[in-house]
Amino acid sequence: GNETETAVEGSENTLEIVQEGAGFFGIGNATTNNIKGDSNEVIMEQGDGGHWALNKDMQGSGNSVETKQSGVWNEIHLDEVLGDENSIEIEQEGFWSTARISSVAGHDNEVVIEQEGDRNNVTLAEISGEENSIEIDQEGDYNTVESNIFTGNDNDVMVTQLGSDNTATFDVIGDENDFDVTQNGDDNTAYVGGLGIDNEYTIMQTGNSNEAHLVNFNGNENDVNLTQTGDENVAVIQASAEDQTLETSDNDIDLEQTGNMNDAVVNISTILDSNENTVDILQDGDLNALDILIEGSGHTIEIAQIGDENLITGANGDAMLIGGAGIELSITQEGTGNLVEGSIISGLGSVTISQVGDWNSATVIQQ
Repeated sequence: GNETETAVEGSENTLEIVQEGAGFFGIGNATTNNIKGDSNEVIMEQGDGGHWALNKDMQGSGNSVETKQSGVWNEIHLDEVLGDENSIEIEQEGFWSTARISSVAGHDNEVVIEQEGDRNNVTLAEISGEENSIEIDQEGDYNTVESNIFTGNDNDVMVTQLGSDNTATFDVIGDENDFDVTQNGDDNTAYVGGLGIDNEYTIMQTGNSNEAHLVNFNGNENDVNLTQTGDENVAVIQASAEDQTLETSDNDIDLEQTGNMNDAVVNISTILDSNENTVDILQDGDLNALDILIEGSGHTIEIAQIGDENLITGANGDAMLIGGAGIELSITQEGTGNLVEGSIISGLGSVTISQVGDWNSATVIQQ
């Protein structure tokens, strides 16, 4: 197979590498780059076969690395990227493609990864800095996007997966970050765990058997949006799940599920102190279930279920529990055979329950 190793030291250099051919027994072409300096440009293009493109060490600012691979069994590794305003663009076509970024440290960096085919995998081990942009687009089956930890402020992450059996996972610590996950297909799973202020988390899934988890979004003034369209969806929105000393206040939480047999879990605090959150929940379909436990003061909660045999209860199959002072709670159910069961512990607030249809039941204990 062909093998190319380059070392770029200095500034404003341009390097273009083209490899064509399948290598030894169809595999074996490789490119290894080491870049130290500023404003360098590296362009790599590899044809069909089993190729590897490796960037072992990239230190400096304003560098650009563009990699394009076509064929089967491609891998791209970026071990370390250190600096500001760097641009990394990866494009792979085929199956069994892998793109790994071990470490990105700096500001205003841009990473774009596009994979088309089966069994694609993107692994982002550690990213730290501010105003970084990461865009991942995978089209095909068995795609996976992972992130170990994402630390910093004003970062923008966009993940789009089209296909079946997709998974997206992110953990973020910082403020004013924007995370957007869109999955269109079957059996998708998305997880986002966040800690910080003024973050925006958006998960949109269209398809069947999807699961979306927004867990431990502790902090204030976060915007959480979760939309699922399809059947048998599961949505979990949970704050202070493991550490009740953490609080989440002044957040705007929107959950919308369309379809049948959807399951939603909303759990904020236990015991106290999370305040002034706005929660809007809409489930449109039949046999939907909402498990809700919210503690704290000054919450505004609006719940609407449209369909038949829908259920509103509490966590772990217990009764619904809404506790705190000055809570505004509104529940609307339209359909047949719907059930509301739970307790409300609140002073100076208001509770409105409306059921339209036949054989509906509401049992609410106010304290």
